[in-house]
Amino acid sequence: MSKIFINNDKLEAHRTTEMFFNMPIGGYCGLLLKKNVASKVAMLQKQFLLDVKELLSKNIDNVEVSNWALDYSDGYQRKLSYIAENEMNEKSKFNRIKLLDNSELFRPNIVNDLFIFADDEEAKSCVMKEAGE
Repeated sequence: MSKIFINNDKLEAHRTTEMFFNMPIGGYCGLLLKKNVASKVAMLQKQFLLDVKELLSKNIDNVEVSNWALDYSDGYQRKLSYIAENEMNEKSKFNRIKLLDNSELFRPNIVNDLFIFADDEEAKSCVMKEAGE
């Protein structure tokens, strides 16, 4: 690990040279996996994906295509979830099931620049310094 410098300020963060793979858990957090564990997780996720696709395909009458849009009608942003009647058919449903193959949910990805900070506040401080704030 080596110290990093941003805008000539020495930071307490260290850049790690170890290889990690990010496994997202929702949009806000996740887990970092070393390669040996990431490859095992990838195999489990691949089998899980196949099982899920098979289950959905066999129960296609109990599946609908979901959609969403942002609604600002009352002056506030909110998510509007809906089903489009023109997608209430098997072709649309199977096409959506095929999209699972491209889902990041089932694909740990390598993290190229990974830093180690003491806590969230230190990380935030670093980002603010980098942004010039």
